Amino acid sequence: MSGKATATTSTCCLCAQIAGEWENDLLHDLLGPSDYKRRVSLESDRAAVIPSLGPLAPGHVLVCPKRHLRSVAAADELEREQIWAMAERTAKRLEAIFAAPVHRFEHGDAERGDEISCSVEHAHLHLLPTAADPWPRIGRELGWRQVASEDELPELVEGREYLLYQAPGGVLQVHLPTQKVPSQLLRRRFAEAMGTSSTWNWRDLPLAQSAAATHEALAASSAKG
Repeated sequence: MSGKATATTSTCCLCAQIAGEWENDLLHDLLGPSDYKRRVSLESDRAAVIPSLGPLAPGHVLVCPKRHLRSVAAADELEREQIWAMAERTAKRLEAIFAAPVHRFEHGDAERGDEISCSVEHAHLHLLPTAADPWPRIGRELGWRQVASEDELPELVEGREYLLYQAPGGVLQVHLPTQKVPSQLLRRRFAEAMGTSSTWNWRDLPLAQSAAATHEALAASSAKG
């Protein structure tokens, strides 16, 4: 699948990266002076895959709606269909490239309100190849509800903030907070499970070169078909 780059909020770093607008593309800025390169590894009309800044492991990417939304649950039916199809397609490629099972997780913002709970307002579903298992910690720490399919997500969350986790080959699990959730909580728990607890904060440790390397590997795989 291919798609046309679009953005709706020019000051959003993810909108800029997806659209190929170098002025607000944070990854480009962190990589330093160079000719601009649009780093979108895979895309469809409504969804795009970009490398995650502060990757917790090689192959850590984000599946995003091209439209500026605060969560995957806020996407319309066609957008959700493309996001989840893109996640499935990308996970298979990541497993082949990086030889590790792929976890999926998201911290979705509430549709209304000024607070940005997941540190970046633009919706992004993490795909993380790793053999580490965060469930022993997050399964005890948070109350989760199984979701039979992705289509149930909007009705379940009703525009509220949520956490989403899907283990490799597992079912979707959703947590609806009743109190404030620390920013990047799931990143923190993955870093702890991987034995690299000091690496969770992408702002402190953006690892731009590693993110760019993941993009190159995934884009090269995509070019082969």
